[in-house]
Amino acid sequence: MYGIEQSGTLWHGTRTMALSPFQERISHLSARAVSVEDPDEFNRVFSDLRAALRGQLAHLREMVDDAKETISRLPAKAVLAPRGTERRKGERRKSQRRKVKSGLGGAGSFGSA
Repeated sequence: MYGIEQSGTLWHGTRTMALSPFQERISHLSARAVSVEDPDEFNRVFSDLRAALRGQLAHLREMVDDAKETISRLPAKAVLAPRGTERRKGERRKSQRRKVKSGLGGAGSFGSA
């Protein structure tokens, strides 16, 4: 999710997340690129920004590869049994009425003979 950047941290809701070194560098270079008026200086800043973005992209690709490797080592079957959901009384009655209307309610329903 995106947040509002403020003094080296990302604000999202009530939690604050520190920027990674790549993100800090990209943020700093982006701010410089916008404020620079000299074309030669802009080219230097833009070159540094491009290199920082490539470094961030390489880092993200490495993280994805690590996650894929970790996932590939997980057991084929789930270790935990699926969790059943307990419905409230009103929801049970509502679903039962839907079954009755559709003819799936069983004995005593409108659709049974």
